[in-house]
Amino acid sequence: MRALTHFLRDFGLLVILALFAVSCSTKSSPIAGQATPTPTPPLITPSDIDSTQAAWCAGLIRISELSRPPVGDWQQEANRFVDKMYDFNGPYKVLFRPTLAYAPHAFRTDRAGTLSYFIGGNPNFPNDGEGFARGPWRACTYSNDLPGGVTGIQIYGNTAVAMGTVTLTDLNNQRTTVDKVFGFRKLPDNTVKLVVHMSAKANEAPTPTPTPCPR
Repeated sequence: MRALTHFLRDFGLLVILALFAVSCSTKSSPIAGQATPTPTPPLITPSDIDSTQAAWCAGLIRISELSRPPVGDWQQEANRFVDKMYDFNGPYKVLFRPTLAYAPHAFRTDRAGTLSYFIGGNPNFPNDGEGFARGPWRACTYSNDLPGGVTGIQIYGNTAVAMGTVTLTDLNNQRTTVDKVFGFRKLPDNTVKLVVHMSAKANEAPTPTPTPCPR
């Protein structure tokens, strides 16, 4: 009788363990007729934002360098640049409002318009000329430091916003600074791309107009 009792107790434990294993396996396996759960998007980090802005600056300068003698394949580099930096395959359109784009093409939401802004040559965007990236640029830096000691970065899960400035230095060491807003999205493969790009020349305070003396 004692042997039978031990057998039933041990057998009961085995059954419980087996049911627990099946339960765990069922939770991790998709049920027929149900969609596979969407994986949690990777979180974007301040380091991601910095490295993406640095890559944008480096890519712009590389296009400019290849546009000058000895001329390289700046077209291929520009195509690689826009595909690397901008999220044209995302769920929404890219929102791109570059500094020197003019109506009716001030806003660019597709790859063709974005590429044209950087290297020109597209008859659908005649005001782009030879393209912004083919200018005489030798250096590009960025900053997210805003007045009052504010860091212009906000992170929301796998997306983020950065506000600040981009400064370009030309071959004559003349600097041009523009205000910018970048919106980022981190993809499941951990790459980070731009979904929003807004830039504009900094506004200077107008010269006060003298008030005429009453007569």
